[in-house]
Amino acid sequence: MDGQRELIERLAKIEANQGHQTHLLEEVRRESKEIYSRISTVENTADQALEKADKNERELKKYEKDQIVARRWLVGTVIGLMALIIPIFDKLVL
Repeated sequence: MDGQRELIERLAKIEANQGHQTHLLEEVRRESKEIYSRISTVENTADQALEKADKNERELKKYEKDQIVARRWLVGTVIGLMALIIPIFDKLVL
Protein backbone atom coordinates (compact mmCIF):
# COMPACT_ATOMS: atom_id res chain seq x y z
CA MET A 1 0.00 0.00 0.00
CA ASP A 2 2.83 2.32 0.85
CA GLY A 3 4.54 1.62 -2.47
CA GLN A 4 1.32 2.33 -4.33
CA ARG A 5 0.88 5.67 -2.58
CA GLU A 6 4.48 6.58 -3.32
CA LEU A 7 3.96 5.66 -6.98
CA ILE A 8 0.83 7.82 -7.16
CA GLU A 9 2.71 10.77 -5.60
CA ARG A 10 5.55 10.39 -8.10
CA LEU A 11 3.10 10.21 -10.99
CA ALA A 12 1.36 13.35 -9.69
CA LYS A 13 4.72 15.17 -9.55
CA ILE A 14 5.57 14.02 -13.06
CA GLU A 15 2.16 15.18 -14.33
CA ALA A 16 2.57 18.57 -12.63
CA ASN A 17 6.06 18.89 -14.09
CA GLN A 18 4.77 18.04 -17.59
CA GLY A 19 1.97 20.59 -17.20
CA HIS A 20 4.52 23.24 -16.25
CA GLN A 21 6.75 22.30 -19.19
CA THR A 22 3.76 22.43 -21.56
CA HIS A 23 2.89 25.90 -20.25
CA LEU A 24 6.50 27.05 -20.76
CA LEU A 25 6.52 25.62 -24.30
CA GLU A 26 3.29 27.45 -25.16
CA GLU A 27 4.77 30.66 -23.78
CA VAL A 28 7.92 30.20 -25.87
CA ARG A 29 5.80 29.61 -29.00
CA ARG A 30 3.75 32.75 -28.32
CA GLU A 31 6.89 34.83 -27.79
CA SER A 32 8.48 33.34 -30.92
CA LYS A 33 5.48 34.42 -33.01
CA GLU A 34 5.69 37.92 -31.56
CA ILE A 35 9.43 38.11 -32.23
CA TYR A 36 8.93 36.85 -35.79
CA SER A 37 6.31 39.56 -36.34
CA ARG A 38 8.69 42.23 -35.04
CA ILE A 39 11.52 40.90 -37.22
CA SER A 40 9.23 41.05 -40.25
CA THR A 41 8.37 44.68 -39.45
CA VAL A 42 12.03 45.57 -39.01
CA GLU A 43 12.89 43.83 -42.27
CA ASN A 44 10.20 45.80 -44.13
CA THR A 45 11.43 49.05 -42.60
CA ALA A 46 15.01 48.22 -43.58
CA ASP A 47 13.91 47.44 -47.15
CA GLN A 48 12.11 50.79 -47.35
CA ALA A 49 15.17 52.60 -45.98
CA LEU A 50 17.39 50.86 -48.53
CA GLU A 51 15.05 51.84 -51.36
CA LYS A 52 15.11 55.47 -50.18
CA ALA A 53 18.90 55.41 -49.92
CA ASP A 54 19.18 54.03 -53.47
CA LYS A 55 16.76 56.68 -54.76
CA ASN A 56 18.70 59.43 -52.97
CA GLU A 57 21.96 58.14 -54.43
CA ARG A 58 20.49 58.19 -57.96
CA GLU A 59 19.14 61.69 -57.43
CA LEU A 60 22.50 62.89 -56.09
CA LYS A 61 24.34 61.47 -59.10
CA LYS A 62 21.83 63.16 -61.44
CA TYR A 63 22.23 66.44 -59.54
CA GLU A 64 26.03 66.23 -59.76
CA LYS A 65 25.82 65.49 -63.49
CA ASP A 66 23.44 68.44 -63.97
CA GLN A 67 25.86 70.68 -62.07
CA ILE A 68 28.72 69.64 -64.35
CA VAL A 69 26.60 70.38 -67.43
CA ALA A 70 25.57 73.77 -66.00
CA ARG A 71 29.20 74.61 -65.15
CA ARG A 72 30.32 73.68 -68.67
CA TRP A 73 27.55 75.83 -70.14
CA LEU A 74 28.58 78.76 -67.93
CA VAL A 75 32.26 78.42 -68.85
CA GLY A 76 31.35 78.16 -72.53
CA THR A 77 29.15 81.24 -72.29
CA VAL A 78 31.83 83.24 -70.46
CA ILE A 79 34.49 82.24 -73.02
CA GLY A 80 32.12 83.13 -75.86
CA LEU A 81 31.37 86.53 -74.33
CA MET A 82 35.05 87.16 -73.74
CA ALA A 83 35.76 86.24 -77.35
CA LEU A 84 33.23 88.91 -78.38
CA ILE A 85 34.21 91.56 -75.83
CA ILE A 86 38.00 91.38 -76.14
CA PRO A 87 38.10 92.49 -79.78
CA ILE A 88 35.64 95.31 -79.05
CA PHE A 89 37.59 96.37 -75.96
CA ASP A 90 40.84 96.05 -77.92
CA LYS A 91 39.50 98.47 -80.61
CA LEU A 92 38.33 100.93 -77.96
CA VAL A 93 41.68 101.01 -76.17
CA LEU A 94 43.74 101.43 -79.33
